[in-house]
Amino acid sequence: MATVATDKTDGYSIFGNVNFYKTWSVFGRHDTVKPSKILAPTVRDHYYNVGIQGEPVKIVDLALVYKHNRAINGAIGTSNGTIGAAALGGKYDEFGLFGQLRF
Repeated sequence: MATVATDKTDGYSIFGNVNFYKTWSVFGRHDTVKPSKILAPTVRDHYYNVGIQGEPVKIVDLALVYKHNRAINGAIGTSNGTIGAAALGGKYDEFGLFGQLRF
């Protein structure tokens, strides 16, 4: 009978935003994760984003955002693909303009 390896993970996330004018705000988020505390205990994932959001017209929100993700001591699978390599780590940086149409 085969046994299945068990593992644990933990981390934290902080998010905040400030409305500094009627239709403008700034925001940020930071995440730190230990994705594999038993099988790969030195691997860490650090992610953050910061941005400014505006509402040019009543039904449209636009946000200019900078995102950074860093894998430490290994590889991390993300929605942007794999970041890093075994025992080396790596990083990913992105700027983007994101929009939302409300109706």
